[in-house]
Amino acid sequence: MSSILKIVLVVVVLASASAYPMRVFVAGAGQLGSAHQKVYTAEDFRKGTVDRGSGLEPRSFVVEISRELPPYQFHFVPDQTAAALVAGNSESTRHIGRIQISRRGSAALIQTIEIESHLPATEAIKRFDARDINFDGYLDVAIPFESGAKWMSFTYWCFDKSRGRFVTGTLTDELREIRANSVELDAQVQEIHAWHLGNECPGLHEIFKIMDGHLILVREEKYVFDASGCILSIGKRIEGKMVVVETRVEPATQKYPH
Repeated sequence: MSSILKIVLVVVVLASASAYPMRVFVAGAGQLGSAHQKVYTAEDFRKGTVDRGSGLEPRSFVVEISRELPPYQFHFVPDQTAAALVAGNSESTRHIGRIQISRRGSAALIQTIEIESHLPATEAIKRFDARDINFDGYLDVAIPFESGAKWMSFTYWCFDKSRGRFVTGTLTDELREIRANSVELDAQVQEIHAWHLGNECPGLHEIFKIMDGHLILVREEKYVFDASGCILSIGKRIEGKMVVVETRVEPATQKYPH
């Protein structure tokens, strides 16, 4: 009888031990990243190979912020309210969900980001992006903030190495003001290229640099249509002011990022 009781006690202890991690799993980030889960890099986001799902259901991404750091996990929890899901741009911002951020394999949350956007949850989460927008060697994350027929703007959260968290500030406020059809990064010269679609003529091409924590326009190629065709004016920042340095006639064809 004593041997039988010992066996029963061992089974009970083992069952309790296996149940405890499951309780931690549920109470934590909600999704523990599997060691076999795809780790997305900046190249995956650039090439558009990231599977973001439908935007309707919670979804997790594991992202390599830097080769120096363990991967971060982003768990999206979209709001299911009518206000968050109604199609189209809203006149004012609306809460559309949250991002729970942790390290892969850990249930402990590092931070939670509440998402405000003019777009519905289904559209905003499907366009989640990660790129090194400030050229510091660490990926930053972005969610669409507002959109039009030919443009979209993003809210950015920049990675703060000293805190291991994603933060907002003056620079991210300025980045959100870029309303473009496409934004491309040239890491070699640390420039941000914003491309805007035009009508009869190619669209506006703006080039920004980050200086002293601020987004500064350093060059712009602006087109105006008249009887001669498309008149291109090239402006450069000289001694703190944008100055037109060249004007010429260009063919009426759209220009796109290289």
